[in-house]
Amino acid sequence: LKYTGTSSTYIRRHSTGSLPPTALFLSLFDKLPQLVQDISTYKVTNRLSFMSLAIIQSGGKQYVVTEGAKVKVDKMPVEEGSKVVFSEVLLTNNGTSTSVGTPLIKGAKVEGKVLRQARYPKIFGAKVKGKKRYKKYFGHKQAYTEVEIAKITAK
Repeated sequence: LKYTGTSSTYIRRHSTGSLPPTALFLSLFDKLPQLVQDISTYKVTNRLSFMSLAIIQSGGKQYVVTEGAKVKVDKMPVEEGSKVVFSEVLLTNNGTSTSVGTPLIKGAKVEGKVLRQARYPKIFGAKVKGKKRYKKYFGHKQAYTEVEIAKITAK
């Protein structure tokens, strides 16, 4: 654990063996011409012409989903392997037309299958009060449900 500066911020350093920031930047800088070429030849309109997508709302958050995509949403009270239906659909696009809800689209739904219930890696934090010898450390693991989107239906 290392104290940085005059603020009440602690940074926990892990030995992950990853590159230092300068080496990471230089490795990306070497690949920059290829990345620019890839981006310039990528056609977004062609990609969207055959792909249907939707914006759904779950747990107070919004997610952009496509058919076949795997999305991690806040924990839902369902079992693994069961089907789930998201009825709060804000936008749908089938490649040719787009429909936007006010705020929701009536009759639209997104169906999916629950792949697993899991938790994200632990996040560490600290509370510090200066000049009072007060330090509290805590950790948190957020639970999530991974869903594979099977079908997007818009009426």
